[in-house]
Amino acid sequence: MADTTAAQRGWGPGWPNCQESKMVTHTVFGVDFVMRREMVTIFDYLIRRHDATIEDINVGVDDYCFSCRAIRGTRTASNHSWGLALDLNSAQHPLGVDHTWDARQLLMGHLMCAELRFVRWGQDYTSRKDGMHWEWMGTPTDAAATTRRIKALDPWPKFDGNVLVPGEHTQRVVLVQKRLHVPLTYTMDARTVSALRAFQSQRHLPVTGKVTKGDWFHLGWKL
Repeated sequence: MADTTAAQRGWGPGWPNCQESKMVTHTVFGVDFVMRREMVTIFDYLIRRHDATIEDINVGVDDYCFSCRAIRGTRTASNHSWGLALDLNSAQHPLGVDHTWDARQLLMGHLMCAELRFVRWGQDYTSRKDGMHWEWMGTPTDAAATTRRIKALDPWPKFDGNVLVPGEHTQRVVLVQKRLHVPLTYTMDARTVSALRAFQSQRHLPVTGKVTKGDWFHLGWKL
């Protein structure tokens, strides 16, 4: 994604002329995050998916979003000053410290970035690593489109204990097919099983072509 400023992407001025009137407070897991209004659905999804698939969110003072400031050690406006960046579990992932994530966490983080499309992870910075940091690199139009994608997700029920196997014909199969973006046939047909196997391989899950409890959990967060 292009390395442009938020102002160039259509978000208006940041630090030192921060637009505090465009910020709202959104509470997740008891933590009050101040963020840009347009980012509420996206950042709510990111925080909850982070907690579920990457690392538990520590409820405390090391998680925040809006801050009217420059990037630390510079005179360049931080994406925090637009309310377009999150710092999560900063005590566990200090600025400038690498190797604070294990291989599974890195995989899950990169998959989330890929599916959200316009989120950049500070862990991928080539100079000073910032593993706590997640920032929106899209435009307001991109944010609106991503918000619609998230809101379009069907509610995801708890796993009922029954493994979905090839050939099975149930209502739950439709939920799986919607997540995998294959035709809705209500049946675990060849196309669905093939897409499921690719999904399992991508997430380093056992490639079985069956939907087990672990597969169900990961499908629930797929965009």
